[in-house]
Amino acid sequence: MTDKQVTEIRTNDYSQDYGGVNVLIDGREASFGSVVGYALYNGKDPVEAVLNCKERMVTQPHNGHKLVWISLSGTAICGDPGYYERQEQRRARMPVLKTGDLVKYEGNVYEIVPEHNKNFGLRKVAA
Repeated sequence: MTDKQVTEIRTNDYSQDYGGVNVLIDGREASFGSVVGYALYNGKDPVEAVLNCKERMVTQPHNGHKLVWISLSGTAICGDPGYYERQEQRRARMPVLKTGDLVKYEGNVYEIVPEHNKNFGLRKVAA
């Protein structure tokens, strides 16, 4: 592998937000998600969900989904005077990452990589 530090991203409660974990990457709020987390959130069998996803990756590569992903968070304009302060407090607790960092998520190590349209992706790193 590499000598770079690996940050572990843990999902503590799959019943919240599809199991997503909020982080800051290059100063932008994002969340990690997975087929496993989505299945557990929806009361589905995660093993079956992974197998279905892998099958679609082969049979429908243009429609297939990744097993893990990073989603950027949207923004909001709010008239509540305390909203922005609460958001900053919440963001202060998030792991701070950057493009090129290594993360361990659901048992695998990934590198955070740039993707089109200024998004982020995960590239699996060999163990």
